[in-house]
This record gives sequence, structure tokens and C-alpha cells, in this order.
Amino acid sequence: MISQGYPMRSPTDQEKRVVIKQAARELFIHFGYTKTSMEDIARQAGLAKPTLYYYYPNKEALFQEIVIEEAHRVMEAVQSRLPAEAPADERLALFFRGLYEQLKGYARKMTDMPEYLCEHSPYGHPIVR
Repeated sequence: MISQGYPMRSPTDQEKRVVIKQAARELFIHFGYTKTSMEDIARQAGLAKPTLYYYYPNKEALFQEIVIEEAHRVMEAVQSRLPAEAPADERLALFFRGLYEQLKGYARKMTDMPEYLCEHSPYGHPIVR
């Protein structure tokens, strides 16, 4: 029997990107960046691997987009809690305290983040021996 409702529409590119990033976030948090593969992400997102590569050329590009989005989200969350009437020095102290608290939460979730940063940061290799 044919449905009399609205025709099914396929997800837009933006919707697919959201699904991909959500799947990747979950896997990065649970397994870490290193142990998560593009195949894992495609499976979690319910997409074929070639479809995933259509949107993101590699895992690092996907991860970087997630990090940038999360950084914006963290900054907005911290700034939204700053009292507008407070003096600048107090706002600055509250800003850094809020930023620290937000990042501390991420550090607990992302177990292999230090290794990732050391491998991909231009400053990581000289510091870690």
C-alpha cells in the first residue's frame, strides 16, 4: 500500500554532516581519537564509508571541525555567564575560571587527547621526549 502522507525526503548535506559529527563525537569520547576509524564513524552514522569520505577527506579534518565547533560552544557558554556590570578584571578572572571548568570536563572525556595533541601540535614533539 502506498502512503498518502508526504513523500520521504533524503537528508540534506547539512543534516548528514550533523549526523556524522555526532557519531564521531560519541566514538572519540568513548574510544579516543586514535582508536576510532573512519569505518567506525560511518557505521555509527549509518552511512556508507564512501559517503563519509564525500563529506570529510579524512579523520583529522572531521576532528578539527568538531574541535572548532566545540571551542565556539565553550566560549559562548563561558561568556554567557559573565556579569555585564562586573569590572573588567573580575570578568577576566571569571572568564578564565569558567574556561578552565569547561576544559576540565573535556579532559575527563577525551582519554587520549594528550597523545593526539603531542602528535599534531607544532609544539608537542619538542616538549615531550
